[in-house]
Amino acid sequence: MKKIALLGIVLVVTAGVWADARPPVPQTPAAVDEIVYARPFSLETGYQFQWNAEKPLVREGYVLVLKVDPALAVTRQALEPVLYVGQQTAERVSVSEASGHIVAIVPGPVDKLDLTQTPVWFGTPALPEQVNSTQIAAENVQAAKAGIVPFDKPVVERALANGGARLRVADYSELRRQLADVIEQYSPQEKDLINGLRAPRVE
Repeated sequence: MKKIALLGIVLVVTAGVWADARPPVPQTPAAVDEIVYARPFSLETGYQFQWNAEKPLVREGYVLVLKVDPALAVTRQALEPVLYVGQQTAERVSVSEASGHIVAIVPGPVDKLDLTQTPVWFGTPALPEQVNSTQIAAENVQAAKAGIVPFDKPVVERALANGGARLRVADYSELRRQLADVIEQYSPQEKDLINGLRAPRVE
């Protein structure tokens, strides 16, 4: 019993040290530093977007690479600042505080998402899958009050040039597999994620 009790104390202390090692959550709303890569994508078979309470069907959207404050990219065992792109929540595929880059999927019709008119920011810490359109609208208001504005046109044009032509793939699984190359370029520290995305699919 003493050994079990001591083990419990060690685990609690270790967890406390780990939690204390995490930097505090930055104040939000918090702007993204830069959009460095933007590539539109289309899917032959759509999927239900899980990073939104309303779970819209996704057939197209953007893959973005965002340069961010590393403190906003920290993986936490608690609520995290939600990444917003205009009227959408974004799926964080890759999160690396070491690289300071986030690779994200943003759903929605590409012809209606003008990145020169769309702010990108981190909002109130929450679970993205519980965020609905009413909350998104409220977060947009808070972002505007905080002075968060869209990126300048030259920044967006450079990001689109880095992204290149529209990516056309079969489905969500293939989209994620294609992102391995993007993550390797902008966040090479995430070797396990990269290898996992490239692993053969099991039918």
